[in-house]
Amino acid sequence: MNINATSSTVSSAASNGLSGFSGLDTDSMVEKMLSSYQAKITKEQAKEQQLTWKQEMYREIVDKVNTFQTKYFSATSDSYIGNKNLYQTTAVSSSNASAVTVTSKAENSTEASSIQVAQVATASKISGGKLGEGISVNAYKDAFDVKDTDYDVVFSIGVPKDNNSDGKQDLNSNKVLQFNNIDIKVNLKGELTPEDKLKKINDAIAKEAYGEVVFDYAKGLYTDNGDASDNNASLLKADGSLDLTFSIDPETGGLFYDGKFGLKIGENSGSKGLAALGLSANQATISTTKEFKAGDTFDGLRFMDGKTEKYRTYALNGSDLSTAEVKYTFTANLDGVKKTFSFDESTITALQDAKKTIADNLDPEAVADAKTDIETFYEEFSESFKSAFGTSVTADYTDGNLKITAGLGQKVTFTGDSDIIGIKSGTSTNFSLSTKLADVVGFSYTSIHAQNEETGEFLYEDDARTIPLITTTKTDLTFKINDTEITIDTNKTVQDLINTVNKSAAGVTMSYNPNADAFEIKSNVTGANVDVKLEDNSTTQTFIDDYRAGLDLTDPAGLALDALSDEDLWTHMKTEAEAVLRNPSSLPEALENAQKLIDSVGKGLLSALKIDDPSATSVSGQNAMVNIDGKVLQRASNEFTVGDITYKLNNTTGKYDTGKFSVDGNWETEAGTTDNKAKVSYANYSPDNAVKTFKAFVEDYNTLISELNEKISEKAVYKDYQPLTAEQKKEMSETEIENWEKMAKGGLLRNDTAVSDLLQNLRDVFNQSFGGIALYNIGVGTTSNWQSKGKLEVDENVLKESLNKYGSEIYNMLRGKDGKGGLVNALNVAVNYTANKSTGSPGTLVKIAGIKGYGSEKNNEIYNKLESLSDRIAELQKRYDKRKESLWAQFNAMETAMSNLNTQSGWLA
Repeated sequence: MNINATSSTVSSAASNGLSGFSGLDTDSMVEKMLSSYQAKITKEQAKEQQLTWKQEMYREIVDKVNTFQTKYFSATSDSYIGNKNLYQTTAVSSSNASAVTVTSKAENSTEASSIQVAQVATASKISGGKLGEGISVNAYKDAFDVKDTDYDVVFSIGVPKDNNSDGKQDLNSNKVLQFNNIDIKVNLKGELTPEDKLKKINDAIAKEAYGEVVFDYAKGLYTDNGDASDNNASLLKADGSLDLTFSIDPETGGLFYDGKFGLKIGENSGSKGLAALGLSANQATISTTKEFKAGDTFDGLRFMDGKTEKYRTYALNGSDLSTAEVKYTFTANLDGVKKTFSFDESTITALQDAKKTIADNLDPEAVADAKTDIETFYEEFSESFKSAFGTSVTADYTDGNLKITAGLGQKVTFTGDSDIIGIKSGTSTNFSLSTKLADVVGFSYTSIHAQNEETGEFLYEDDARTIPLITTTKTDLTFKINDTEITIDTNKTVQDLINTVNKSAAGVTMSYNPNADAFEIKSNVTGANVDVKLEDNSTTQTFIDDYRAGLDLTDPAGLALDALSDEDLWTHMKTEAEAVLRNPSSLPEALENAQKLIDSVGKGLLSALKIDDPSATSVSGQNAMVNIDGKVLQRASNEFTVGDITYKLNNTTGKYDTGKFSVDGNWETEAGTTDNKAKVSYANYSPDNAVKTFKAFVEDYNTLISELNEKISEKAVYKDYQPLTAEQKKEMSETEIENWEKMAKGGLLRNDTAVSDLLQNLRDVFNQSFGGIALYNIGVGTTSNWQSKGKLEVDENVLKESLNKYGSEIYNMLRGKDGKGGLVNALNVAVNYTANKSTGSPGTLVKIAGIKGYGSEKNNEIYNKLESLSDRIAELQKRYDKRKESLWAQFNAMETAMSNLNTQSGWLA
């Protein structure tokens, strides 16, 4: 069996010529004859290298800008220019800021005090049990199922859009083509020759797209026999044949479409059908928003000049119909590490037969052999899987069951044809937030009837009344958190559930921890006696409510059942469900849903998520406990005010034995620790710290914009220093390579718009006033030298005087009213516009170059261009290799001929 973890490479054809009997330097001649091919490859590789360098430059700029932003505009930074303490008329400080920070509104010096923090306030929370139990596969039941649709190929024929004033289509136009107006589906399942495949395609076009139009294989043309519809009359040639001809190129063995109308392979084509044409899924689409010109390449379709002046030929790259082999391929992704596994069609077909043999269970010996075949397959796959990922995952096969699990905090996700081994595409070892709630609770709300499949008669345990077990169209789940009722539709996802809970009035935050593979519900309020309370019988109660809704209250039996309590009615429903299960004549759907009802006893949505579950852990919140100057206080929050001082607790001031807290504050510390206190000190205000912060800010800002200005004003010397090839580097020293590449990068960002916009936006902000005050009013402004290109300078005397007189006003200028507006926020907006790393709202440079470790890493303009260049280089390399192989074949033939001639001459002599 062929089971391999693979990665794709581009290889060059090796020189395999004979020794030079003719005396010719064949290697040198072939190399010269291929120089034009190599020149094209080198040109594209140079573009690729320059783009890579630009991406690195952009990312370096983003990192530097973000570092500057975090240092001076983040409230958690020690250098934050908006720190209120820098501008207060009276300063207050804590001797242990890691445990407690303090601020004060006092205008005069106050006597020093102390605070002892024995316990910080915490919030109540419930941590759910681990959700993911890995992926389990029953080898005899779940695997080797092949869908016919996997072999479908959908061809779309396009014609130019209406672009004339008279509304008629310009059939000879090279402009954008309108696709999806004619779709032809072909199923390529089975052992088909190239001719069989072409016949199927042509017949499908004739039958599905043109009604009575037929393909004349003798003439190699479509003919309409006068029956073509008016809608497609414009697709006819003068001789009555259709201008849609598929054929096999005798030179390449690839599929050719020779016609003036556009061709596309639809995205909904099956992977096996594409493989039968020598294609893969990423070659199945082309852009329809560009002009098509000779020589253009779009995702695997090569557009080149046709065989006549009027028409062009469209060829599918790499599609060798004579040797194309169908494979089942899927990818296992371990936290970004991807491995691809492939299986021959013959292997899967044989295993399908083995599975059927086991299911039929007719011949014990044949069944034993079939089980051996399947076990061998899974044992080999397990070893291959473990070899691909090492100890990070486990893949064990025992007694007909495959179990795949990931390590703690890790996740494996399967995509592609993984259904073949019994794993649905998109399945992962960990819980997925995109899972529908109906799948979480394990049932969908459909009708359950105790009904005889043959007669249609309803069956009941005690009488023949036609009361359905459950009749419903309801799709809601309802539960309570902190007495707040929350309702959500079962068609919603788990992520929707999280959003709904967090927006509700329950006062909690629900989150999923991927490392623990578990959910957490945490109170939004700290302190004791604020527990998280859950009430969830969403599954059971919904069944009961639906049952009541389906009762016929005009019937005595219906009234009797409606009068039962929920508990008694639930017991009755379970009894009926069990009766359905015991009756072999019940409908399959009734059997399935009755079993779901039985399984759902006591299981609600939160239970299914292992939040309201025995495996979950609950931790009650606690109050903060402090001793301020000998007075013991408890507070529900870690931030509170006593007198003029606002305290913010970050940690305890020592290690305490929490079991020995007392109201008098004589708290005992753990052995080996001392009773620590934080000293709270006051001092008259000094502007020195603020001046120091501003000077550092200006110095770093000037360094940053100097580097950016240098990038956009650098001479474009890169035009004269193309990136070195591998062969060129072999002839140079490391120093020479380094010097050359420095010049090859020179000016790549000259006049770059995104960088220029950032510099201009920053200048604009520094020239604005906020609350009637601008930086230049307090001694921080641009230099008088215009050549400094926006650099700032500090007048210390003016800045100190301004801080002493207008400290509060300067703080408001920086922070704005209630933290809104102000210089700091304006600078953040300017920086984020260019360098925001967020995937949801990326800055302009991030859109261009992306950021490693973020969603933008493979979702940016340069990445897309590099992908296209890579494909282009691979295609050129194929042409190079093919031409090289052809030339060597010719030279080898010449050498052989000359050798034979020499032998004959010697014999004649």
